[in-house]
This record gives sequence, C-alpha cells and structure tokens, in this order.
Amino acid sequence: MLVSGARQGRTSADHLAGAIDAMRTLNRAASEALVGAGITAATDVTGFGLLGHGLEMARASGTRFVFEAGALPALAGALELAAAGVETGGAAHNRRFVAPALAVGAGVAPELVTLAHDPQTSGGLLAAVPADRRHAVEAALDGAGAERWWIGRVEAGEPGVALD
Repeated sequence: MLVSGARQGRTSADHLAGAIDAMRTLNRAASEALVGAGITAATDVTGFGLLGHGLEMARASGTRFVFEAGALPALAGALELAAAGVETGGAAHNRRFVAPALAVGAGVAPELVTLAHDPQTSGGLLAAVPADRRHAVEAALDGAGAERWWIGRVEAGEPGVALD
C-alpha cells in the first residue's frame, strides 16, 4: 500500500523509508525461534495478504482464524493511505479470493479491512500458537530479537477467517 501510495505521490519519504526497512527484514530469526519453541503451523505473509494466508491455514487445519482488527500492526502511514482509498491491484484479487469465507465485524473500520487484504513483499510470519506454548514463544522471539504481535485466535468451526 505504501509503495502504491508512493507511485501516486501520496506517501511521505519517511513512510516509504519505513516500508523499505520492513521489507528488508528477514524472517529467519523469527522462523528459527518458532521452530525452537515447537511451533509447526506458520506461513510467511506475502502476496495473499494476512487474510488470504490466514484462510489458507484455516482451510488446511479445518479451523476458523479470527483476527482482532485493532491488534493488527501497521507501518506508519499505511492506515491513512487505506482511509484515503489507496489500494493495490493485488488487494482486489485478495478480496475476491477471501470474500466467500470472510466475516467482518460491524465495528471494523474499512481501512483495517483494506490493511488485512494488502499484499506484502515481506510481511512477517503468521503462526498458530497453542495457548500453552505462548510464553515459550514469547521468550524465544524475544531472545531472537524478533518483534511479535498477538492478533487473534483459532477456533473450531467452518474453515474461514473473521476480522472482529
């Protein structure tokens, strides 16, 4: 979204630099920390965006992924661009892919829905962490110097994704 905004002259130089720094961050340390903590369900968030990759994991595991919209991390400037209507062509594809299996809560801001569909060049890792492994995962990621966010939960039910 920030790169698309830059092409339109709507992203500040500082925000674009932050996006480039994020794209240069490798997932290796986080991946090794997750494996070391016993996590076996994870994917990198790239072209399908958070919701698309979440849907793939949900279908593969026969579960429902529920994301907390307010907990989603966003690079500086991304939500403002989303609110202004900036969206990539890839995001439109992602919306079509996810739509049949997506539930969006009534109070979720449209810019957060856009953010969750946005394709990423290098968007980090999405991991399903059992509750009893949470502290071990936190310690492993902290030890690796990897950032982390708890953004939702996995539930039993029809495979799909929700944004609450």
